[in-house]
Amino acid sequence: KVRLERESFYNKGKKRSLARDQKKQKRLLAIFNQKRIIPSLDRFILHQANHRIIHSAANKLKIPRDKIFENVQVYGNTSGASVAICMAEMLEKGLLKRGMRAVACGFGAGLTYGSVLFTVG
Repeated sequence: KVRLERESFYNKGKKRSLARDQKKQKRLLAIFNQKRIIPSLDRFILHQANHRIIHSAANKLKIPRDKIFENVQVYGNTSGASVAICMAEMLEKGLLKRGMRAVACGFGAGLTYGSVLFTVG
């Protein structure tokens, strides 16, 4: 038999969040350095976890604030839907138009993440 001393568990949220953010930023840097494209991108669509994470990534990657769309203050963290919601809202507001080049980066539970570089068709 296993005897539990405590009935709860603890998540190292801050440590995990930092590791995820660093991994996401390294992935974006790899894409950017490979193509040397930061100046040629029109929009950066990042997972809307919170304001601090979005702006931390922007600062570290030297992304101009006017190229980042943020709606976390309106919808909160919508998890895996945040990038799609951003894209839909940007299209609706005319902030993402045909021919624009953009990068989207999202992350999910644990340390999963993904990035895509695309041209709006």
